Amino acid sequence: MSDMVDIEWNNFLKICCDNYPDESCAFLFAKTPFRITEKWFVFPVDNIATDKQHHWQPDKKQMVKVKKKAKALGLTKIGNVHSHPIPMNYEKIFGSKEKAIEHANSPSDDDIRYAQRFNDIVRGILVVDDKAVYAHCFHDQFGERLPDLYLNGVNVRKIVLDVELN
Repeated sequence: MSDMVDIEWNNFLKICCDNYPDESCAFLFAKTPFRITEKWFVFPVDNIATDKQHHWQPDKKQMVKVKKKAKALGLTKIGNVHSHPIPMNYEKIFGSKEKAIEHANSPSDDDIRYAQRFNDIVRGILVVDDKAVYAHCFHDQFGERLPDLYLNGVNVRKIVLDVELN
């Protein structure tokens, strides 16, 4: 088993599925960054991008509120997490759901560019549709995948909405 990271999702996984086919976004904070037993906190914010199905842009007013709340809790911003929705017509584009998930489960050029611009330590991607979270990818600012993460002993890749997340 890889490093254990406890993630407080704050309903973000459900938000991602509810917002499908649009992308959802959130910020990642940690109490004790760089420790194997660290805990991550996800703070969702609205996506105000013009093309929400292909891009995300956090609501700046909500971002300021989230950062104030995190600071009051003694948390450090380590990055962000957002969804990569599977296209509704995935069979036509990819031939199968599995191939669509595989394609969506990696950072885009924009993801890497913004990770470097904002000096994020961690960037997370959740592959979703309106029913479930199918896969994840956590990567650094250069697009290098981080080791598989586990939540309460369950590989995050196996998360679906009926898994206890909060």
